[in-house]
Amino acid sequence: MYLCLVSSWAQCEKRLRLYTEIFIGHPSANPGIYRKGSPITEAKNVQKPVLILHGLLDTIVPPEASEEWVEALWRESKTFEYNTYSDEPHGFLRRENLFDVYERMEKFLDWYLLPF
Repeated sequence: MYLCLVSSWAQCEKRLRLYTEIFIGHPSANPGIYRKGSPITEAKNVQKPVLILHGLLDTIVPPEASEEWVEALWRESKTFEYNTYSDEPHGFLRRENLFDVYERMEKFLDWYLLPF
């Protein structure tokens, strides 16, 4: 399974799909590159907690790509945190969301990076 990168390619805007193809080709022509570039294929090897934050209006990296990643991490019983923002595109622009993102990042780093 290597849906994450293929899903991103398939669900993003056409101009972005073409941009991806310039660098790594079409998925049908280069499935190995897409497989290798998909984090889903490495979920079993994740050794540290993962924080995933995604804007649901993102047309560059579709939210479904993060959902696939989260599902793969869950199947492998990995530690992760996942949150979405219904009113954000690719990146976080709204002040209230930025505050939430930074607070989540700080708590995540404090929780998982503090020495024991």
